[in-house]
Amino acid sequence: MKEMSFDSRLLTRLRHAREVVEALDVEHPVARGSLELCASLLEQAAQRFEETLKALREDGGVTDRGMEELDQAEAGAEEGYWQLFEMMQMRFYALKAAGSPRRAAFEETMNRAFCGVCPGDFVERSLEVALAQLERAVEVCQREFVHDARVDVARQAACALRSWVSVESEGYAGSDAGMAALIAARDLARREYVSARLLVEAVRHLCDGPEPGETSLEALQTLYRCESAACEVGDLLPGAAPTMVLARGPAGATESMATGGV
Repeated sequence: MKEMSFDSRLLTRLRHAREVVEALDVEHPVARGSLELCASLLEQAAQRFEETLKALREDGGVTDRGMEELDQAEAGAEEGYWQLFEMMQMRFYALKAAGSPRRAAFEETMNRAFCGVCPGDFVERSLEVALAQLERAVEVCQREFVHDARVDVARQAACALRSWVSVESEGYAGSDAGMAALIAARDLARREYVSARLLVEAVRHLCDGPEPGETSLEALQTLYRCESAACEVGDLLPGAAPTMVLARGPAGATESMATGGV
């Protein structure tokens, strides 16, 4: 397996996050307890994920090629979602600048396409949930952008991801059991990392501490956007995040959401 595969980067991210959390110093007793819980969660997550990867390698349950193909499917789905999101954003702002009467209707179209899930949040979903989100976005966007090649690329990415979702749901009884176990392990590690990020954010708000960037853990989207195979965790910084202007809450109110994750 390549040293900087998705799994290697995710494992490194879990370990690095634990170090970050353990270095935080707060006086509030509840905040201290929350950080201890967070560090324990990250430590257990890293250990479990590493043991799973080791077991899968040793028993031949996964191959380098299979892992690489899964990486490509996940990265392709994320890139496709980003492309659709940016297309809709550009169309929205063009309609807004022109004072078009279509703007209100287009807002509803964007809500149907993305349901408040910005690209930074998309990569934190399980494969099955991400697939459903991507397919919904493709379905809406293909009506808005009939002859746009980017929609076709996103559709192909959804098809590639669907094949792996099928492996996850059916593979335990067949020859793809190892890849199904890997997918499940990735999904669990993602959930545990996101939970740790939320705990750190809660502590920051409780203590009225520094700005978010000074104590927050990085968003998972940076795992997919590493330009160099030799980059370190500290270099995995998200790019400039556009603003999602059309995320409606349960009450239907329009909010503004950053695309940089939770």
